[in-house]
Amino acid sequence: MPDDRPATNGPEEGLVALAKTDPKLAKAVVDRFTQAFVTAASLSSTARARAAGMVVFSVEKQHQMLHATSTDSRSTWEEHWDGSKAAALKFAERIGSECAGLIMRERARDGSTHWDV
Repeated sequence: MPDDRPATNGPEEGLVALAKTDPKLAKAVVDRFTQAFVTAASLSSTARARAAGMVVFSVEKQHQMLHATSTDSRSTWEEHWDGSKAAALKFAERIGSECAGLIMRERARDGSTHWDV
């Protein structure tokens, strides 16, 4: 289920959780992020539920921006957004792949991550 907390991208104002503005799109975005992340990071299926809550997606309508904040790493992303589902899904997939890259680098360096338990 998509997280309905506001994004915590610092002092920026006007951010509204995507789950509040468009719950159906928010679910699709979270699902796309989760699939990309779990697959690219080679995580077990049990990690899927944790991954689904890992990133909070928000919108800032005045400047047509899509935002995301990782509750795991506190990383943030933002991108101009045309309001389309396709663009939101592409954004989510990119973030999932980037987050997976962090996991893969940590695994290479340390042998395992908190996602591997």
